[in-house]
Amino acid sequence: MDGPIRLLCLPFAGGGASFFKAWLKLDASQVEFIGVQLPGRENLIRQPLATTVADAVSAVLPAVEAELAKPGPVCLFGHSSGAVVAFEIARQLDHSAPGRLDRLFLSGSAAPWTGRPGRATGLPDDEFIAAVEHFSGAKHPALMEPRLRGVLLPPLRADVQMHETYRVPRGTSTDVSITAIRGAGDSLISAAAAAEWAEATRAEFTYAELPGEHMYLTDGRLDLIDLVVASAGKIPHGR
Repeated sequence: MDGPIRLLCLPFAGGGASFFKAWLKLDASQVEFIGVQLPGRENLIRQPLATTVADAVSAVLPAVEAELAKPGPVCLFGHSSGAVVAFEIARQLDHSAPGRLDRLFLSGSAAPWTGRPGRATGLPDDEFIAAVEHFSGAKHPALMEPRLRGVLLPPLRADVQMHETYRVPRGTSTDVSITAIRGAGDSLISAAAAAEWAEATRAEFTYAELPGEHMYLTDGRLDLIDLVVASAGKIPHGR
């Protein structure tokens, strides 16, 4: 059955599936963008937050498997903390649905055995926010509003803890092809650290840099979508 490639999108730390709504309005007929919601935010705000990658995978895997049950190619995109969640989903699917997932687009993240320099987990609120802004290279003015801080800070803390405590042995890999993506001006994730994702796949690997810093996708989503669409053209339709 021909049709667009479904790109299931996992957000960065503290983000929700609504971030990807703007992408739905763009003319990318070859790709259907689907935001994957982690627990404890937006429409799932009453669910317990996941503080480990394993818990996050368990929470979102049913939604991913539901998409895999439909005909047509499926890929995963994850940025920063979302990248390691996407990688672990792929590893699980290597066993439960081998060959069904077509590609991983892993953005703004070092290889899973490297992690990132510096830690924010456990810091007092103001220090934590300052550390996250330093890591991401972006300000979060909403976190300065006391009324919003109580809503936004818990999922951000949970995601940062999840990312900072995640480690696997070097050479841990998946059967799914990987495209590693990095903002060319990213001061958090070096080109060498992002390129190490090549060791995390037993299939094809590609590396790409796009204009911008660590949070390049907030302003440069057209460049990112062009990259995804170009890769989509190499994925066979009709299954």
